[in-house]
Amino acid sequence: MGKFIDFTYRPGLRAIKTSVAIFLCLLVGSIFWFSNPFYSIIPTILCIQPTYMQSKFMGIHRVAGTAIAGIFSLLTLEIMNIIPIDDIKLLRIFIIPIAGFLIIIICNYLRLKSSVITASITFIVIIFTSSIDDHSALNHVIYRSIDTLIGVGIGLIVNKYFFRKKSLEQLKKYKKLDSEDLEDM
Repeated sequence: MGKFIDFTYRPGLRAIKTSVAIFLCLLVGSIFWFSNPFYSIIPTILCIQPTYMQSKFMGIHRVAGTAIAGIFSLLTLEIMNIIPIDDIKLLRIFIIPIAGFLIIIICNYLRLKSSVITASITFIVIIFTSSIDDHSALNHVIYRSIDTLIGVGIGLIVNKYFFRKKSLEQLKKYKKLDSEDLEDM
């Protein structure tokens, strides 16, 4: 049973920071009445990395990927509204893969290779959560982009200012000194 379960695991800072960031996304979402905090929680989870610099790198690529996905989503939704084909499934079969291919090309041309996955997934999420009949494609794209920015922002703030390693190391030194002092008495 020890082969599949690690009984020695203890949650680290990253697990704690991720939980705090998720809590803050839910709190911000409930205060500002976001319809679904799902879209801010995902980027915040992805932004919590072992170091702040890694989080910043992830955040930058998450925002860049979301911007590219937003542009392509809006264009794709508008094209799907314009083309007079009644069978939307047939239309999706041809347009979505072409747009996905173009997203990959654009990310690579812009030297944003780390944004390819984010841009592709965000594009798919926006396309399949939008109503093509609805003329609010721009609003949908804007809201998803804002949600992502909120999630990235919360992830970066939590990783930079909450439970910093240096603070914890100082606390450990303090506890160690305190316990040694008690033993000497």
